[in-house]
Amino acid sequence: MIVAHRAHHIELDHRGNIASYMDWSRQQDAVSSARVFATGVSGVFYPVRMLEALRDFGEAFLEVCPKADDIWLHAVALRTRIPVRQAAARPRDFLSVPNTQSGGLGVSNAFSDGNDHQIRRTYSASDLKRLREDGT
Repeated sequence: MIVAHRAHHIELDHRGNIASYMDWSRQQDAVSSARVFATGVSGVFYPVRMLEALRDFGEAFLEVCPKADDIWLHAVALRTRIPVRQAAARPRDFLSVPNTQSGGLGVSNAFSDGNDHQIRRTYSASDLKRLREDGT
């Protein structure tokens, strides 16, 4: 199982497609689900099985989400059915080094629609089906 200190819950729109990343909610429990999306900000435990899956998928991420590692990590976990959960009911946000986050990927991905673009390129029809079936 993948365990993250901080996670989001993937929201679906009224058509059953993945909603805009900025519309996702913070995970508010420690229950595993296909729609739990680990964010690496505060630390994530990846089991050996996940590391092996990443090796097997190789560099395919370069074509679909070269600047969004969390998206690729979630897609691989989803495709290999490795459960993901948040470590505790409430997300943990650890302090970052001052003045180091103003130009990071979080800015271009979250606030400039970079995540939405990479999400559309990464998740397949079968990935969407699994997210819809999860229902949590």
